[in-house]
Amino acid sequence: METKNTRQNADENVGQEKIQMLDVSPETDKQVENNLKKVLWKNIIATNISMMFYVMAVAPIMSMQSSMNSKNGLGTTINAISCVGMVISSFLSTAALDRFGSKSVIFYGMLSFLVFIATNFYPKEYTVYPGALIGGLSSGIATLAFRTHAGAVAKLLFT
Repeated sequence: METKNTRQNADENVGQEKIQMLDVSPETDKQVENNLKKVLWKNIIATNISMMFYVMAVAPIMSMQSSMNSKNGLGTTINAISCVGMVISSFLSTAALDRFGSKSVIFYGMLSFLVFIATNFYPKEYTVYPGALIGGLSSGIATLAFRTHAGAVAKLLFT
């Protein structure tokens, strides 16, 4: 009988300790709020810097396609395929964001745009056309994901 009572008392003590851990004092609440603000600021700064680097990589390549690959209108066709990919991805972007979340979409969007950059090292129709389509699809979805993520973090930070 004593062991049963001892176990019950020990269980009650553990339960009371858990309840005490859940009680949040005003000081602890303020510390949690400050830590959350720090994390949100880091998140929004990192997101905006990565968007800046993403645009710095994408814009020059897209702008120079018609000059670099002028033979047989390859660069102009690449730009057209990329734009078609962006239009298609604009219809798929909300579904992708709902299913995978903005951080994952940003990561995979940036990663898949590297395919387009890599195909420009050997610019032939059979390499660059699929790369341009993949780059266009990823660019449209990733751009929306950047904006959605920055807006969501800013809303948490400033409200």
